Amino acid sequence: MPKIEKQKQLKRIPAKIYKYEKKSKFYYVRFWVCKGYNNNGCHTQSLKVSEERQAEKEAIKVFKNFDFKSEIEKNKNKIKKVERSYYKDIALPYFKSRELVNPQRNKKEQGQFNNEMKTILERIDYTNPSEVDDAITEIFYNLNEQGKAVATQRNYKIILSNQMNKALKNNKVPFDQVPEFPRLTGKGIKRVGYQPKERKQIRNRFKDEWRITEDNFYDETADYLSTCDSSSGARPGLELLRVRRNHIGFINDPHSDKPVIKMRLLQTKKQEHTFTLADWWRDDVYPRIINRHQNCNELDYLFFPKVENREKLFERIRKNFVRLSNELGLYELEDGRKRPIYVYRHSFITGRRKKGVDTNVLALHSNNSPQMINQHYSVLSDDHLLEIHNQVFPERKKSTKNLKVITKK
Repeated sequence: MPKIEKQKQLKRIPAKIYKYEKKSKFYYVRFWVCKGYNNNGCHTQSLKVSEERQAEKEAIKVFKNFDFKSEIEKNKNKIKKVERSYYKDIALPYFKSRELVNPQRNKKEQGQFNNEMKTILERIDYTNPSEVDDAITEIFYNLNEQGKAVATQRNYKIILSNQMNKALKNNKVPFDQVPEFPRLTGKGIKRVGYQPKERKQIRNRFKDEWRITEDNFYDETADYLSTCDSSSGARPGLELLRVRRNHIGFINDPHSDKPVIKMRLLQTKKQEHTFTLADWWRDDVYPRIINRHQNCNELDYLFFPKVENREKLFERIRKNFVRLSNELGLYELEDGRKRPIYVYRHSFITGRRKKGVDTNVLALHSNNSPQMINQHYSVLSDDHLLEIHNQVFPERKKSTKNLKVITKK
């Protein structure tokens, strides 16, 4: 076999281009197709060009014009059943150990693996480093083509690297080398929160849907969104849907005749977290939630107590949020950026910052970090910039006061 003089892994497609030392002056392209295709499952083709940049362009053309579906179907009968299975030998043991540590997170990771990675990894021999490299390249090429954010792709990378590192330490599995993962660069998409009037429009749209359909789901979802609104900034998701009635409590305030209401979250991204809610939520929303299901006990869920499958429930809330906010023309901005349900809470933190609430206080209340708040919730309006300016240059306030005195004289 001639020695390869030069090779390059392409970034735009899961393929390599390379040139032999003596065999030919031309570049070749190589990419994975399926088990049973040729001897190694890869398609190899001369590009008939000797310049690297031109070879990259030709390789992309070959890859995009290749009929993968037809070739995979054609080679189904040739595929031999591989005794080794990536899922059984590597992925499944990882998920079993993960289940003991963080069952909720593990369920999400399994879904991500099954949706985007399992099919590709199951068709390779994981003892062959070259096949593993090609599979990794294909996975991240597909994620990039789907428009997955860099932060999301990093989550997939973490899942795979953890699986493979565990397999590498397990002497019973013939897995010898962790592949080189693609370098994922770039910042996450900066989401824009909903303005107060937009949030009110969405909640009212859910209530309108309740009047039309007479389905209490929509009315209760409006109250669920109120809890993520300017009342508390709770994350819209499973952690809020898992709150039970006995997770609500009250704090006596010596300066007021009414107590402060608090809510306890047991399963969050970080740890158990307790936070307070606005007085208007205590007086308006909370009584409505309690009266809606009067026969419930303290151990029942606060929201939708009759629904057992919380994951399915949140998916229904999410889909209807997209549908109704889209109908109002609020879901997608003019620049194409979408505003999914999880950015609904952004407005709370942004609004509190505008009111002058300290970042560290907001971080404690929202179970977040000051760094994340500064990065994702920065409000660079003129008023906010002026506030920052006066804090950075406190001597300016003195000079302004002196100026006023002189002006009066």
